[in-house]
Amino acid sequence: MKIISVAIAFTLCLSAEAQTDTSKFSNFDYLEAVVISTDKGETSLKESTVGMSILRPYLVENKITINASTAIEQVPGVVINDDQVNIRSGSGWSYGAGSRVMVTIDGMPMITGDAGSVPFSFLPTEGIGSIEVIKNAGSVLYGSSAVNGAINMRSAPITSKPEGQISMFGGYYDIPDRYRFSNKTSYSYGLHGFYREKIKEHSIAVTWNQVNDDSYRFGDFDNRLRMGWRYGYQPKKFPKMSIWLNGNIQRGESGSFLLWQIDSLPHRSLNDAVTKNTGSRFYVDPIIHWKGNWKHTLQNRFFRVKNDINNGDPNNNQDNQSDYYFSEWRSSRSFKKYWTYTGGLVNTYTVTNSPLFQGSHTARNHATYSQIKYKSSGWIGELGARYEYFNLDGKIRSKPVFRAGINKQLGRATFIRASYGEGFRFPSMAELFTSTSTGGVTVLPNDQLEPESSQNIEIGVKQGWRLNQGKVRGYVDVSGFSLNVQNLMEYTFYIWNGVAGFKPLNISPAISRGFEIESGGQWASNEHKLKW
Repeated sequence: MKIISVAIAFTLCLSAEAQTDTSKFSNFDYLEAVVISTDKGETSLKESTVGMSILRPYLVENKITINASTAIEQVPGVVINDDQVNIRSGSGWSYGAGSRVMVTIDGMPMITGDAGSVPFSFLPTEGIGSIEVIKNAGSVLYGSSAVNGAINMRSAPITSKPEGQISMFGGYYDIPDRYRFSNKTSYSYGLHGFYREKIKEHSIAVTWNQVNDDSYRFGDFDNRLRMGWRYGYQPKKFPKMSIWLNGNIQRGESGSFLLWQIDSLPHRSLNDAVTKNTGSRFYVDPIIHWKGNWKHTLQNRFFRVKNDINNGDPNNNQDNQSDYYFSEWRSSRSFKKYWTYTGGLVNTYTVTNSPLFQGSHTARNHATYSQIKYKSSGWIGELGARYEYFNLDGKIRSKPVFRAGINKQLGRATFIRASYGEGFRFPSMAELFTSTSTGGVTVLPNDQLEPESSQNIEIGVKQGWRLNQGKVRGYVDVSGFSLNVQNLMEYTFYIWNGVAGFKPLNISPAISRGFEIESGGQWASNEHKLKW
């Protein structure tokens, strides 16, 4: 079946200069790019002790990006299938499983409390400064969901120069007559953009996104509206302090089906069964930063998810709602030019009450982490540890995890690295308690699931290059890796006590090994600061 989607996009930039300034970078621009993901503090990409990739903002802005997953999938080695992230084939794929990759926005986790999943349509792609991907276990700094890595989306900085952008798109699906289920034309259109400005002590940024997508599949549609904001205040009397209140709200309606009718009609659902969802999402983040000799950050979040499900069966209630509370205190300091310490405390609390999960449940997670970094004479070393404690309805599990990494500069633009990282993931409420039937498929609960644990080893080399007096520059990164996972959770089909259905099980240990070659480049000149 061949479906043709035709779309036209229009973008209006409100800023005086929309290009990225590369004058502060060296001849090897990619290697000098500033990242924060590996130690939650600013460092250059070349100094990373783990495999890491960066997605530039213009690769998001110059495309019709209505869902963050389509932007993140541009990163080499990252695959997203039905909103499940997979880095270097390290997560497997099981529909309904919690994410094994932590996704954050400006360091704040974007994981739902009940299902442990990433709500990609809720993530803002407007006004993004960069997207950073850690291709190694990040559980020491990022917690339970970072068994297979971490993805951090960073908002662009707010400056005194007003900047804004409005993008519009529209198109339709050209469906062959033999596959049509309606005489109506299916359209897709939307409007999204951002505006940011710093006025004296106040920093203000707003984003918006509106999408209407009729889709080309029977009963499938997606209509949603999202608005977000960032507000920062830096008191004159306390120049080292900044206070932020950020938030995001979304409401939408969608339709989908789980199983297609037959292999020649994948756009039609089995028995024409369609599930409609009216959902809303909302979070608010109060944050305080202190930049002294000791840098402190206290960040908090309240995140509510609510879904009203209409599956055509009044006896099968799949409505669900969860409230997720998150708090993290983080502190860091540099000592004697060579050492940098980062440590923190994390507390999360989730409560849900849903027929889908067989009633009320509460989950608590407490964690503490520390990491020390040494940098001298071309050598960089990192050593970190984290202790996790989980309590879900009285079921308690705890475990320490560790990581270590080194990086050595061999030449002007040659860097080798080696790293070891451990991961630990506690099952989500959805995996433990979901009991339902949808589209002819029965899902059974398993409250005996055990946490997953992993060990990830990587060796790599990053080589920068330049041509034409530095106007053309780039890098090549070659790495080998091995990921071992114990108690990997997968939904398994079988007849359980006379009932045929899918049930989550801890299966045999899983191993993912391989190598990766990644390259990137750009052309820069006085007339075009940054283009590829």
